[in-house]
Amino acid sequence: GDVGVDVIYMLFDEAERQLKDPMGARFRNKIKIEDLENMSMGTDTTETPTDSSNAFNDALQCTLVRNDVGETPLLCAIHTCAGWEVVDALVQGPGGKKAALTTDEDGNNALHLLLHETYQDPTSALSILKVAPESASVRNNDGMLPIEMACMQYLPIELIMALLLVDLPIDIDNKDRPERREGFGESWWFIACECDDHYFELVDEIVSICSVSQVRELAYMKNSAGKSLIELAAPESREVLQCALRYLGRFEIRSELPLGDSAPAGMSIFQAVDFGYSEDGLDEGIDVYLKFFPNRSQYDAETNQVRELEFDFDFVEEVFAFDTSDMGDELDNSKQFCLCIEQPQLTLAGVVSGMMRNEDCQNDTETRRRYAKKALAVMRAIAKALVHLHSLNVLHGNLNVDCVGKYDSKWKLAGMAGLQRIGDKLIPAKFSYSVPPEAISQHRIPGTSEHKASFRSDLTASTSVDIWGFGYLGVQVLTGKPIVPWDVTKEIEFDHSSLMDIMHWNDFNLETVRQDLMNVAVPQPLIQLIVGCLHPDPSQRPSAHDLLENVAWREIRSTNKSNSPGSSNRG
Repeated sequence: GDVGVDVIYMLFDEAERQLKDPMGARFRNKIKIEDLENMSMGTDTTETPTDSSNAFNDALQCTLVRNDVGETPLLCAIHTCAGWEVVDALVQGPGGKKAALTTDEDGNNALHLLLHETYQDPTSALSILKVAPESASVRNNDGMLPIEMACMQYLPIELIMALLLVDLPIDIDNKDRPERREGFGESWWFIACECDDHYFELVDEIVSICSVSQVRELAYMKNSAGKSLIELAAPESREVLQCALRYLGRFEIRSELPLGDSAPAGMSIFQAVDFGYSEDGLDEGIDVYLKFFPNRSQYDAETNQVRELEFDFDFVEEVFAFDTSDMGDELDNSKQFCLCIEQPQLTLAGVVSGMMRNEDCQNDTETRRRYAKKALAVMRAIAKALVHLHSLNVLHGNLNVDCVGKYDSKWKLAGMAGLQRIGDKLIPAKFSYSVPPEAISQHRIPGTSEHKASFRSDLTASTSVDIWGFGYLGVQVLTGKPIVPWDVTKEIEFDHSSLMDIMHWNDFNLETVRQDLMNVAVPQPLIQLIVGCLHPDPSQRPSAHDLLENVAWREIRSTNKSNSPGSSNRG
């Protein structure tokens, strides 16, 4: 009680006075008499207790001195149930923190003992947490955390919450950029994953005081096996985390993606999972990208067609735009406008890259032929998507292997943002490696006889641009290389040599393409189709509807069936 506390403070004062006095008493751990006799044998009798050579010369804080059974005063006070006042006085004194972290022969620190079924002293445990919060992160020799012992004894929920807070793996005060605290977090894992939701309300309370970025850090921290906490969390705890992570009640934001130097200032893109707006949401969710625009003008320029048209998502990626003026604090409030884009599981670029690395595909004709047949199904899906877009009176304008993806079991055309109306002026910024010859012009460099190529700004958006892109993409998919050797170290508009090659495209180039396709065992009907798409004269290229109705598809499907009786290629 109070008398005991007064005695402790008197002893602290005397201990401090003795330590300041060069001739004062020094504290040492108590040793059994027989051990003292063994240590004394062979020593010089002229030595004094204060000699530097003496075994007891190390000065200790009085709170750290152990008795003959290895107990500090704090451990003794706990074992004798001296009460929280005495425990609090001891840990508040000099060396009290070290005493609180000192363990017994079973690896129990003061916190373990106070939460044990023998003592169950939550008030004293709170005193320990104030001075030595890191004691909550220590396991004893049985692998038990203090919070586990508290839960087993059904100690007050306030104490369990305190144990959880001091052992959180993040700094709860750093709302904007949470950083992991090394050595902390096992209590959080225990409550969220190993309690069968008996304490899921604590998970809810922690989430309620965290920012979304902090919740994201807590939910996606990984264990030694690489599993995230949200994957292993008990059902109700997982639901609490998922709801907290869902932006606008729908999107679970995972990570921010890096943008290139050419991206407009203030724009950002996040990987997220869309769980829908239904009451229960989608069971698994759909992987999406969330693209945020810094202002309405940029948002309108890229999403006008998306908002006005009714797409058939059997052919093109799912995409929709929405105003986020009421967005939460997890993202910068200047980003008021958003585009949600379905994320593919696989891109055609990845398929082509894998084909180029596959030795069998490079060296074995039959393997390459099988690859070409599979590529045919993807190209037919692209042709269907072009028919769909052109029927809506819009142009894709940027066909390339990065704009074709596999979504579940379907190959679809991506890149719906920035579609252009057929008949409008074509925006040069849309052009990429699949830019057609008619979109390029040349100009003499002032003061020299040299010329440079550039994109035309007066070109009318025509379906022939997409047809050229279809032929360009077909060559790259089937041969693994573009129709001209672009300099990948330069931006496209600065690769004047390659742009000149495209601008001067002619029948000789078409014959080169034809030969390249023959060399990789592409069926003749498909070669004719691709070469027709790459005609230098845009008026001589087929329409998207002509592509789809071309005899090449029927002839190739017929060949596939005769060569592979057990296979089918559905259009």
